[in-house]
Amino acid sequence: MAEDEHPTTGGLRHAEMDRELGCAQRTHPGEAGRKALRDLRLELFQAEQRILDAQLHADYYRARLAFCEEVIKNGIEQVADQRKGQHESSQVSRPGLKLTATQ
Repeated sequence: MAEDEHPTTGGLRHAEMDRELGCAQRTHPGEAGRKALRDLRLELFQAEQRILDAQLHADYYRARLAFCEEVIKNGIEQVADQRKGQHESSQVSRPGLKLTATQ
C-alpha cells in the first residue's frame, strides 16, 4: 500500500469519497441533531394526531351503539321525540351570535 493511500477506502480520502458518491458536503453534527430533533417532533405530532383521530372514531361508534340500544329498548318514535326535544332546548339555551359594529 502506498503511503498516501487510506487503509480502509482503498486509497480514497474523505473528500474524494464524497465526490465519488455524489455527496456535496458532509453535514455538521449539530445540523444532523437539529434535523433529527425536528423529525422526532413531527413523528410525535403525527402520533398524537392519530390518537385524537382514534378517540373521535371511538366516540362516534359509542354514540351510535348507545342510539341503537336505546331504539331497541324504547322504540324509534320515543327516541326521536326525546332527541327532537333535546335539540330544540339546546337551540334556545344557545342563541346565535349577534354581530355589532365596532367603533
